[in-house]
Amino acid sequence: MARIVAVDDEPSFLELLQELLGDEGHLVIPVKRGDAAHNVIRRHRPDVVLLDMHLEHAEGGWMILDRMRLDAETAHIPVIICSADRVLLQQHAEHLMEEGSCILEKPFELEALLSTLATALAPDSRACGGV
Repeated sequence: MARIVAVDDEPSFLELLQELLGDEGHLVIPVKRGDAAHNVIRRHRPDVVLLDMHLEHAEGGWMILDRMRLDAETAHIPVIICSADRVLLQQHAEHLMEEGSCILEKPFELEALLSTLATALAPDSRACGGV
C-alpha cells in the first residue's frame, strides 16, 4: 500500500482517485488548494505525490514542485506530474524527467495510472517515462 498525496483543484478528480486507488489498496490524501500542498506533504510524508500543474493559476504546480525540491525533507519524494496540457508536458518533459518526475497526461486510463505509480515507487524512480 502506498501513501499518496494528490494535489488537484478539481474535487471530482480527487474523489475518483481516492476511489480507484483505494480499491487498489492505496491511501490517497487529497489536497484541493495549492497553497496547502507543501505543508500536507511535509506532515504526511507520502510515498509519492500526484501533482496537477494547473491549480489556482498556471504557476501553481511549478511552485509546489520547486518548494518540494528545495526542501531536504521532501526533495526525495517521487512526483507524478499530471496535466491535460499536452503542450506544457511536451515542453517540460525532458527537464521534469531529469529531476526524476514521472509524467501522466490527463485523461488517462486506470492501467496507465497504476503503471506510472509503480514506476514512481520503484527503487530507481528516475526511470519514469515521458509523454
